[in-house]
Amino acid sequence: MSPSHYLPPSSVFERADSQSTCSHDTPSYTEKNQHSVNEQAESSNRLHPVWSLQQEVKELREDINNTIGPGEALRRAVTGQSTASVKDPGPPPDGGVLAWTQAIMAHLVIFNTWGYIASFGVFQTYYTTTLGHPASDISWVGSVQIFLLFFIGTFSGRAIDGGLFHHVFIAGFIIQLFGVFMTSLSTKYWQLFLAQGVCTGIANGLQFCPTMSLVSTYFSKKRAFAMGVAATGSATGGLVFPAIVRSLLPQIGFAWTVRVLGFVMLGLGALYTSTLRTRLPPRKSGPLVEWSAFREPTYVLSVFGIFLAFWSLYFAFYYVGAYGRNIIGIPYEESISLLLIMNGVGIPARLIPNYFADRTFGPLNMVIPYCFLTGCVFYAWSGVHNRGGVYAFALLNVFWINTTDGRPQNPTNVSRGIYGATVGIDRLLKLWEKYNIKATWFTPAHTLDSFPKQIAKIRDAGHEIGLHGYTHEYVSRLSVTQQLDVLTRSIDTLTTFTGQKPLGFTAPAWSTSPELIPMLEDFGIVYDHSFMHHDVQPYWAPTGNSWTETNYAQDAKSWMAPMTALRPSNVVEIPANWHLDDWPPLQPNMGTPGSHGFVDPHLVERLWLEQFDYAYREHETFIFPMSIHPQVSGKPHVILMHERIIEYINKHEGIEWMTFGEMAKEFKGGALQGAKVET
Repeated sequence: MSPSHYLPPSSVFERADSQSTCSHDTPSYTEKNQHSVNEQAESSNRLHPVWSLQQEVKELREDINNTIGPGEALRRAVTGQSTASVKDPGPPPDGGVLAWTQAIMAHLVIFNTWGYIASFGVFQTYYTTTLGHPASDISWVGSVQIFLLFFIGTFSGRAIDGGLFHHVFIAGFIIQLFGVFMTSLSTKYWQLFLAQGVCTGIANGLQFCPTMSLVSTYFSKKRAFAMGVAATGSATGGLVFPAIVRSLLPQIGFAWTVRVLGFVMLGLGALYTSTLRTRLPPRKSGPLVEWSAFREPTYVLSVFGIFLAFWSLYFAFYYVGAYGRNIIGIPYEESISLLLIMNGVGIPARLIPNYFADRTFGPLNMVIPYCFLTGCVFYAWSGVHNRGGVYAFALLNVFWINTTDGRPQNPTNVSRGIYGATVGIDRLLKLWEKYNIKATWFTPAHTLDSFPKQIAKIRDAGHEIGLHGYTHEYVSRLSVTQQLDVLTRSIDTLTTFTGQKPLGFTAPAWSTSPELIPMLEDFGIVYDHSFMHHDVQPYWAPTGNSWTETNYAQDAKSWMAPMTALRPSNVVEIPANWHLDDWPPLQPNMGTPGSHGFVDPHLVERLWLEQFDYAYREHETFIFPMSIHPQVSGKPHVILMHERIIEYINKHEGIEWMTFGEMAKEFKGGALQGAKVET
């Protein structure tokens, strides 16, 4: 049986700089009325301590009748103290070394707890990229952290009343370190969920609420500002932790980067666990939760309002980085900068309103308008479509088209693309008709939208039309979301035009991504023409392959590791080959290495035919995919080269010209032996 050789021409048009048309653009809380305790302090030396405390309780009860706010639950707890054995601690110092030391130590506690949470956007982006889970799955890890912080805090706050502050607090600190170091060992989604979500969430709940309660006991008139000093820990932590991740992750990897975060927490935790001091005497009696407080509608509505505020507050911190990377298309390092900006602006935003809450307006009069403005900014997020917009959002939230690099295209290059879509197409169609050849035309959907009559000539002549992006976008520079959007739009456009779903895809400039083959599988695309594992044999395109990048800033042992095994996909690969492409030798492309443009076509002809001769001699079956572009191969001297190549190949026995789709079908059916690609 004579050998069978397959040779299709591939008319790939619209390279990076040859697009055919124009552009695409793509709480702190305090109470105003708390002067009665301070005023009473002047005469407390002449009163029995128990009677003095009873008088404070009486006046606090009067405050409750006049002022309803987030601090009411704390005052209710005071009313439950036993007056038989409590020594009057005196009024809050409202300043001084000890009081401000507690505020600063609370700042460090919030640095380790809320700062770590506010940095989750870094992990959100990294996990989405590396674990292969959607952003909605990853956000559950951070969401559970916040939920457990507040839920556990509902009960751990009672520890300071019962004299168990240090017991609960130190337990939380130990659990926090355990969770962080277990996160560094995690490689699966469920492991990260348990370590970073559940474990650190419980730990943060055991530390946060007791600490904020403790600070509030040291201040009266300056309470809001002191609580603001503590709360800025989430902003400073949200600056330091992402900066550490951005600097160390590329150099030492995920595991040791997270361990460095753990060591930072360990050092700060050793300082504040030895420095925090409770001021009020313990209250042994009383319920764990003051359920009677929920019988007052005003209190319930206040709590519900704050609940709704916190419900949406950290949404932006989690998603701004992923939004910038996946939707806007900014690099990973720049997406971390967005998070740093949000946290940095949060420092004055946590101090200035609290200062005026103490001096002028009161806490609720500051909280309400800020909640309203925050909601307005969230609605504005839907209008963010570019780099400048996403930076503005990050600042406000707290207080024929050249698509290779996003720059505007030279009109002359656009005219070259128009030449290819008009003159070039007509000349190549005439060439294929002369030799009775059916070719595969990988066509950007933008070219189809812009030149429907020209592309209709290709369709009506019986040629195959394959996917080639929308505006010839480099796949390697697109986010996952952008890849999905472009592929979806291109498939819809070509399907509507041809009446059938396209079978194949080739990446513009053969610039690919790790997600490409799995996406083609998901969309049911039969074959790809972008990879170079072989040159003259079809094979099953591999997926899941990974390797360690060489980083000269690290020790050599960090990169000396083999790549992972290749796993075949269900997508047939018709290999790409720069040595069978007309663009580099025959298309002038000023300033681009590897593109000459003025090579003698007889030399190109000889290089191509010598590859054919070798494959014909050495292989019983093989394919010979030539990639040509209408704006290049539509030139007269190149047309004549193709005529000579076709006539030479046709002299050989067993040759059959077919489309890429037909080749993929032959390979899947076993008529083409193909190659097995493995490590």
